[in-house]
Amino acid sequence: MAGTTGNDVTLVHSGVTVTISTSGDEENFTKSLINIGQPKTTNGQDITEGENPLKIIDLLMKAERRITIDGFLVNGVNPCTAHVTNGGSATDTSTTAAGKKADLKSIFFAGCVFSMTYEGATFNVNSDKLSIKRITNDGQAAAVGEAEFSVKMTMIRGEN
Repeated sequence: MAGTTGNDVTLVHSGVTVTISTSGDEENFTKSLINIGQPKTTNGQDITEGENPLKIIDLLMKAERRITIDGFLVNGVNPCTAHVTNGGSATDTSTTAAGKKADLKSIFFAGCVFSMTYEGATFNVNSDKLSIKRITNDGQAAAVGEAEFSVKMTMIRGEN
């Protein structure tokens, strides 16, 4: 299967760049609300208005955005059209699918924040899950321009 460039996702960490030629993506959002209940007594607190104590409710909201990418690691040079800086384009650090797999694993196991270009925007994420599956089963490496591994990777982007 040949890779596409229209929806490619680019991951960059410590000078290592990997492009995932996407076949699909999914975004999941979660909001956590924390409710701090009202005090049970007014002893030592000056919060009463007549007989009704003021309610102290604080909703601290944190939104979590998970982006799951389904795609392929394509054998050969794969210019990243989404990650363009000053008119130039970045390319993957490795040119073989096996090298891209090793680079992707190194980004995942670094366990830190890295840069992701997705839908034309670049932002910082952290990795949550990574699954890599070999899709060629004849023992031969994929030809240039063909995918050798399928990838499913979930990144987390926190938002206030």
